[in-house]
Amino acid sequence: MATLAVLALSVPSVGAADLITVSGKKPQMTKIKLPPKKSGTILLAAVGDVLMHNTLQRDAAGKPEGFSSQFSRIAAALSHADVTFANLEVPIAANLINTGKEVAVPKSRYDGRVFTGYPQFNAHPSLAMALKKAGVDVVQTANNHSLDRRWRGIDRSIEALKAAKMPFTGTRHTKDLTAPWYTITRVSKGGQNYKIAWLACTYGTNEIVDHYGQVLFCFKQQKEVLATIAALAKRRDIHAVMFTPHWGREYRHAPTPRQKKLGRLALEAGATAVIGTHPHVLQPFENYTSADGRKGFIAYSLGNFISGQGSLARRSSVVLYLVLGRAKGAATGRGMSKKLAVKGYSYLPTHVVRTTDGFFVQPAGTSKNSLASIAHIQKILPKEGMLMPR
Repeated sequence: MATLAVLALSVPSVGAADLITVSGKKPQMTKIKLPPKKSGTILLAAVGDVLMHNTLQRDAAGKPEGFSSQFSRIAAALSHADVTFANLEVPIAANLINTGKEVAVPKSRYDGRVFTGYPQFNAHPSLAMALKKAGVDVVQTANNHSLDRRWRGIDRSIEALKAAKMPFTGTRHTKDLTAPWYTITRVSKGGQNYKIAWLACTYGTNEIVDHYGQVLFCFKQQKEVLATIAALAKRRDIHAVMFTPHWGREYRHAPTPRQKKLGRLALEAGATAVIGTHPHVLQPFENYTSADGRKGFIAYSLGNFISGQGSLARRSSVVLYLVLGRAKGAATGRGMSKKLAVKGYSYLPTHVVRTTDGFFVQPAGTSKNSLASIAHIQKILPKEGMLMPR
């Protein structure tokens, strides 16, 4: 019988060498300690929804640096990790309106027709490079907005991500419908080379029909999802499997029974950790021990990393850090398996702020108006593991 242990993982200590300074004009407290990067472990970071509403797109379009400005105060925290994940919850499809029809190139990076926010999103393709420059290494493209520019939108988004050399997971191009749903990121650490597999899926696509089978669905294709996790976990050349489902009920801080069931089934199938998105607010962490004794970790929802939504809960999120180390009982030696497991976690509270200079996502606590985000986050996540400004 599998056993459930809540937050039993250790929290790594933080060294003096792991200080970062928040960039930006007016943060009042700038020094933040981040978890150390040790030679025998991999430091993985994950953030939630990149949800570009009209206000954010208009702000980015008016700046020479574009979307990069909005990530300038958090980039050092993202780049600190060995590999960083984000949920790209917006197509980045050039020259398509919301019917999927191609139109002339707009004169602006935000025009309200090709590039739009809610309810059917589409952001300028430069967002991919802005995320990469900010430190993001891999993105999820399976979510309820995947088809907001129909099948051509998925194709154009994939083309933009490939042009930016940004790995993605969860969708397929119509010219490559047999491509794997997963992607693999490579990390070299301590003289060792590791491969981390990422598999994303979504609960749905806002009732827009997926005519060509371009999107992986978490529940409708649950058998395929779990079989893919199991197959990846068995591969000797894959050292960790990160499952990133887009699931749950919007604006609810509690995971649903369906989330809990799939998350635990994924860990039983061989996933190293589960990192959830979609509710646009934070949901709790959970540790889970599988029937064969493996220790797994679930973050049910990381909330909005950046969005134009105004409530405190929807502006408050975290950068989740997971420490991956050699799994218990993993074989050692040259050419042998180097399977990884989650050995510890910590998290940096974040906050989306609007100033006279525009929109920014920044560490919470670096300005007075973001202190409320810390209080909100502490109601959902444990104080243990919280990284705070000095």
